[in-house]
Amino acid sequence: MQTLKDFLEIIYFVSGPIIAFLAFKALGQIKEAKRQVAETRESRIISSKREAYKIAADKCDYFASKIIPIINNLDKAFKENEFTFFENSIVEMTKDGYSVKPYFKDKDEIDRVFALPCLELFNRLESFSLFFTSGVAEDNIGYLTIGHTYCNTVRKYLPMIIILSDNKHFANILILYKTWNSRIEKEKLEKEKKRIDDELVKNKDFKIKSIGTE
Repeated sequence: MQTLKDFLEIIYFVSGPIIAFLAFKALGQIKEAKRQVAETRESRIISSKREAYKIAADKCDYFASKIIPIINNLDKAFKENEFTFFENSIVEMTKDGYSVKPYFKDKDEIDRVFALPCLELFNRLESFSLFFTSGVAEDNIGYLTIGHTYCNTVRKYLPMIIILSDNKHFANILILYKTWNSRIEKEKLEKEKKRIDDELVKNKDFKIKSIGTE
């Protein structure tokens, strides 16, 4: 009986280091597995970013080669017809998006405005915008490359875009316009703030002391 007891004690003392060793090995395997998961995730993120940058570059090239010529043709028709609709219609932001109060000088202008090939531009802009609003294309690349041109165009034709959208179509145009235009306005405010701060530094505060205060 004593021999059995001694034997069990030996097994107990020997098993302690073995269990510790096995636990150490398991911990090492867990750490290695976590490292591999982290590396895989990082690699996937880098690959996704690279693809998003590539798609953004491709779409900006598409904008320059395919959309800008349409914008130029439409702008030419815009100037030749001397429309009042685009300048005098009132666009307002609502909780559901945008609304417009259209202004037409007369029935002839209504006919001429709706005769413009606007849908050719708007359909292409909608397809272009989808890549950025969905996050497939890198937003900042698009903004830095053609953001101002995009917003200037959409702003000019916004009354017609809203009318033709009927709160169902061209949603991506309106989302991207709101996103990029807000960024443009923020940059303008930051520049104005810097200008004001610089002016405040230049204009020191001079005070006239009352007689007898010193």
